[in-house]
Amino acid sequence: MNNPLVSVVVPVFNREAILAETVNSVLDQQYANIELLLIDDGSTDRSLEISKQFAENDPRVKVIPRIQHKKGAPVCRNIGLDAAIGQYIIFLDSDDLLAADAIEKRMAAISQDPALDFIVNPSVFFSAEISDANTWWNVFDDRSDLDRFLLQDVVWQTAGPTWKRSFLLNNNLRFNEEAETSQDWEFHLRCLMLRPKYIKMPVPDSFIRRGNTQDTISSKHFSPANQLNRIVLVLSLLESLRDSSLREKMPLLVSKLVEEYIMQLNTMQSPSFAEAEQFFRDALKLENRLFPQINYLKTGSRLFKMSPFLYKVYRKFFFRKTFVSSLYPASKYRTPISPDELRSLPHVLNKMPQN
Repeated sequence: MNNPLVSVVVPVFNREAILAETVNSVLDQQYANIELLLIDDGSTDRSLEISKQFAENDPRVKVIPRIQHKKGAPVCRNIGLDAAIGQYIIFLDSDDLLAADAIEKRMAAISQDPALDFIVNPSVFFSAEISDANTWWNVFDDRSDLDRFLLQDVVWQTAGPTWKRSFLLNNNLRFNEEAETSQDWEFHLRCLMLRPKYIKMPVPDSFIRRGNTQDTISSKHFSPANQLNRIVLVLSLLESLRDSSLREKMPLLVSKLVEEYIMQLNTMQSPSFAEAEQFFRDALKLENRLFPQINYLKTGSRLFKMSPFLYKVYRKFFFRKTFVSSLYPASKYRTPISPDELRSLPHVLNKMPQN
C-alpha cells in the first residue's frame, strides 16, 4: 500500500467561530495525501464563505453546498460519500478535531493488513481547549461490540473509524436520512451486523467538543419526538435481523425497543389509559418468549389497571432499578480521564500547560 488517498467528510452548519480550527486540524495532518470535503448544510452565518476561502487556498479542499436534498448531517455525510474519491474515508463533525498524526498512524495500521474493512480509535471529550479534555469515549473491552451497540453502549464516536470506502459502497452502507437522532448508532450497528473485518486501536486521536450544551443535548436525546424516532430505527433493525444470521441477537434489540417504549411513556406528564394500555399491548407482543424482562411489563400492566397512581410510582422507582440495570451491564463509555492519562497521549503533551 503506497499512501492511498484518504477522504475526510465534514458536514458544516453555522460553525463560523470554530470551523477554521477543525479544518486546520485536517489540513495540518502529517499524512499529506488527503482530500477534505466540506458539505455545507445551508449555513446562515459565514461558514460557507470560510469554507470557500480554504478551498481557494488549498486544492485538497472541496466545498459542496447541500441544495436539492433534505437538511441534516446524515444527508451531508451521504453527499460526501458520493463525492469522495479516496480509497479510505473518515467522517468528522465540524466542531471536532483530529490529532496531527491521526491519519498517518491510522494508515500505518491499515498497511499492515489491507484486507481490513475499517479500523477504529477511541476519542476524548474536551470543552474549549484540548488540554481541558476530561472524558474518554469509549473504553474498549472484551465484550462484543455488536452486543454493546445493540444496547446503545456506543463503543466509538463517528470520527473514530477509518473506513475502506469500497466496503461502504459494496454493501450500500449509508447514513439513514430519515433518522432524526441516533443516526451514528444506527449506522455503526448496521455495519457491525455485516461482520466486517476490523481492529481497534488503543490510543484516542480525535477530540470531541462538548461544552456547556451537554445537558441540552441530553434533554433533546430523551425528548418524546426523538425517542419515537429511535423506536422506528429499532423496528427497522428488527426486520433486518429477521432476515439475517444474527437472529440470536433478537432479545437484545427487543429489550432496547421495549426500553424505548417505557422511556417514551415516562416522558408523558399524565398518560391516558388508552396510551398506556396500547403501550403494554404492543410491548407484550414483542417476542415475549425471548424477552427476559417481560415480568416488568406484566406487573406494570396489572398495576395500571388497578390504579394509575400505583403504576406511576412503580414505573418511577422500579424502571431504572429493575429494568435498565438488567439491560445494561456497567458501561465504561464517557469514562473520566485523569490528567496523567491525558499527558500520556503524545499528541496532547505539547498542548498541555507547563508546570
